[in-house]
Amino acid sequence: MDRSGAHHGQVRTPRTALSAALAVTVLLLAGAGCGGAAATTETTPAQDPSGPAGEGEHDGPADDAGGGAGATGDTGGGDGAGNEPGGAHHHGSGHGGGASPATEVPAALDFTAPQVAGAEFDAGSLAGQDTVFWFWAPWCTECAAAAADVQAAAEAYAGRVQFVGVAGLSSDVDAMADFVDTHGLDFPQLADTDGAVYTRFGVTTQDSYVLVDDDGSTETVVAYGAETDVEQLVADGFGG
Repeated sequence: MDRSGAHHGQVRTPRTALSAALAVTVLLLAGAGCGGAAATTETTPAQDPSGPAGEGEHDGPADDAGGGAGATGDTGGGDGAGNEPGGAHHHGSGHGGGASPATEVPAALDFTAPQVAGAEFDAGSLAGQDTVFWFWAPWCTECAAAAADVQAAAEAYAGRVQFVGVAGLSSDVDAMADFVDTHGLDFPQLADTDGAVYTRFGVTTQDSYVLVDDDGSTETVVAYGAETDVEQLVADGFGG
């Protein structure tokens, strides 16, 4: 049994030791090879971020800073936009606070026309006021005879009733201007050379009056060929 045991020991011990040694060697070699490959793989990415990627990251903040500047610009733009609405709001508040709410313009007064003096007249500015439109022509002798009474009525009702002359049935603005100067008319005079204002109010003859009440309703009075007390006409039309 001793010999068998010795033989068994002699056979197994060298083989086991050899096998173990070989196994360890293979494992070490395999491990060294894998470890080296893994290290190389890991090292390359590690170098890339520190190199070009690092520069990219440096450029990134620069771009971000540029973006930040853009954001600052946007913020500045926002401030500008904020200032504009603020300004508009202030202007609106000032406008609203400085005057009563705007009066709605009635259809009768929703127009503009040139004046004999040259400036544009906005009839909408008369909204909410009692207004007398006197329709005349520069060649009309009856209009010339009535001019002094119309001027007197305009002065008598100053601050209560607005007077506006409408010179029409002619394209001669110089003749209209001469008429205004000759009769000393100091209230607005429209140069209705194309007949648009005459047509708007349905007036077909000169020396006529259109009374526009403060609510926008109208009344037409044809005075041509009749004796007309202009001040009484206004009193009757607007109730005093």
